[in-house]
Amino acid sequence: MSELTPRQRKSLIAPIVRNPFVHPGLNIGICRVLEFILVGIFLLPFRLLSIIFFTLLAALISSCALCCQSNRDDEPLGGCAKAMKGPVRILVRIILFSFGFHWVTVKGKIAKPKEAPFVVLAPHSSFMDVFLLSCTRLVSGVSRKENKSIPIIGSILAICDPIYVSRTNAESRKKTVELIKQRAYNPGKWPQTMIFPEGTCTNRQCLITFKGGPFIPGRSIQPVVIKYKNHLDTYSWVPSGLKATTLFWLILLRLHHRVEIEFLPVYHPSEEEQQNSRIFAANVRQVMARALNVPITDHTYEDCQLMVAAAKNNLPKNSGVVEYNKISEKL
Repeated sequence: MSELTPRQRKSLIAPIVRNPFVHPGLNIGICRVLEFILVGIFLLPFRLLSIIFFTLLAALISSCALCCQSNRDDEPLGGCAKAMKGPVRILVRIILFSFGFHWVTVKGKIAKPKEAPFVVLAPHSSFMDVFLLSCTRLVSGVSRKENKSIPIIGSILAICDPIYVSRTNAESRKKTVELIKQRAYNPGKWPQTMIFPEGTCTNRQCLITFKGGPFIPGRSIQPVVIKYKNHLDTYSWVPSGLKATTLFWLILLRLHHRVEIEFLPVYHPSEEEQQNSRIFAANVRQVMARALNVPITDHTYEDCQLMVAAAKNNLPKNSGVVEYNKISEKL
């Protein structure tokens, strides 16, 4: 058997960055157990009643406001639906308060839609991320098509004027790009659109490869970073980690959650970046990684899918995490 070349030996070395799709683990001490017990006894019943009531109220208002609206993707919501966005945002903030997000620290200047039609948020780690931005405004977004049919939540999501995408359907992804371009070229017509460029949830220990979606039009964007300040990670919703229901209860059982949202300066792409969305995305990711003080990796959403497939076939989960973007570029 021939000896491996230096390049081949280098490719066999495990990446320095830890697997971004693995939960870092919970280190629950006596004080934390005591907190869970006390919150469970004295606060949990009131929190649940509050969340249920205000979620149903938000869904009812959204459903009534949307009943006379068309289902066209190329036209923004108007009339009653547009007017009801403000009340729904207030209700979503009350729901967040009920979860224990009593106040959220907001830093930086929030750009207007005409200055930056898109807000790119990273790292994406929790189902709470999308609601946290409602502390400042109710923005639109790109969401999985399956979310549209979720009872109650689907109607609240719909009033935000989202772009629905099926990640497994090539035609749907193509249509999504066209809708993103349409919003980029008509910033005054559409609400500001929030996109998670990583395309999946990670454990926040690095920034994985950004998808090209919001960068393809070559328009100015505003990077936004989110930082969960609590030491106990009850937020990361990753393939090799806690289930969503477990995270839901752990979040509810915390007395208070410390979160910081920082709006970075609007990023204006150069001529080269306008022509090449991959360079644009990579440079914005570098800016956000510096703000977060975390490394970047070549992992992608495809790594996440490979990891899930490996687990289903009784293989070590890490065997599917290969930094897909790096391999695809070399091939």
